[in-house]
Amino acid sequence: MLNEVLEFEAYVKDSESADPRIQPKMLTENYESDDLNGIGGILVILARGFIFGFETEQKIYNEDGLVNENILNDTKYILLQWCGFNLNASESKEKAINDDLENHRQCILEWQETYPEANGWLKKYWLYHCPENKKEQWEKVESKLNDKLCGENEEYSQNRITLVSAIAIALAHGPLRKRYMILRKDTSKKPEKGSTKRFAYLYSRVKPHKDGSGKTVHEQTREKILKNIAAYLISKEYHPKNQKFIRLDRGRLMGWYGIDDYRYAREAWYRPRVIWEEKQIMEAHSGDRGWSFIKLSINQEFLEHFEFQLISEEQIADIDKSRYWILEDTGHGTKSLKCLE
Repeated sequence: MLNEVLEFEAYVKDSESADPRIQPKMLTENYESDDLNGIGGILVILARGFIFGFETEQKIYNEDGLVNENILNDTKYILLQWCGFNLNASESKEKAINDDLENHRQCILEWQETYPEANGWLKKYWLYHCPENKKEQWEKVESKLNDKLCGENEEYSQNRITLVSAIAIALAHGPLRKRYMILRKDTSKKPEKGSTKRFAYLYSRVKPHKDGSGKTVHEQTREKILKNIAAYLISKEYHPKNQKFIRLDRGRLMGWYGIDDYRYAREAWYRPRVIWEEKQIMEAHSGDRGWSFIKLSINQEFLEHFEFQLISEEQIADIDKSRYWILEDTGHGTKSLKCLE
């Protein structure tokens, strides 16, 4: 999401929200995917919010260049508490963390006072959204997640999300950011009055289906395309400079759309029929169903022609609004991208 602060807040408040922030597969007992059905990406967001928002009284790294042990343990504790795990259970792999923090350091107390609903958020979400006849499965889910997140000897495994790997990614990504996306307005003709057709100028045409239907782009699809572009630009910040295809967290993108993606179908996010200058706007390498991630590329000439850029809130005043649209992210769900007039 462009607004990572709102994304973070969605996971520490109101666990009974109707927004599909966590995809339905999370309500199963199957946690074999490399990101634990989207839980991994959420843990990274939470860790970023905690470390850079509450761990402000000590340096993150010690003199040896290693992560401060207190910060590491504090963050593990916060993440496990968010999951709703019983930290006093004998089988908990991180029971020692709970023992060490029996008196709770100040930053943890401040976190708990600021976000009281964060305690056990995942468990509360799971129990609320899970079908009634499956609620007794939570203990199995807790056991499996606990084993995955706290697995010994695999803390930094490339193909597994653990507490330590989530914290490592959080440290690499830095503080939560509130971004805006800008793009050049259409100055070639009189602009559309209706907001639903405001961005129709971005596409030369749409390839119809075989039966001749589907020649227009619906409003919700336009927003999804803009969100794909924003997600692509954000993800490029964490990829090598000239890399064309980038990897997106599928569940995170679907949550931003505001849809449940039961089938892991590529057509939920991929729009190959949308054409600009006789070229596809986007390309995909995610051909197989069931992938927890998306490999996506946006036409570089298209991005440059319309001058798509990410900016910070401080840069808004420098943007000429007569020439550029400024898009603000207002949260999960449909119609959440707003133009600053």
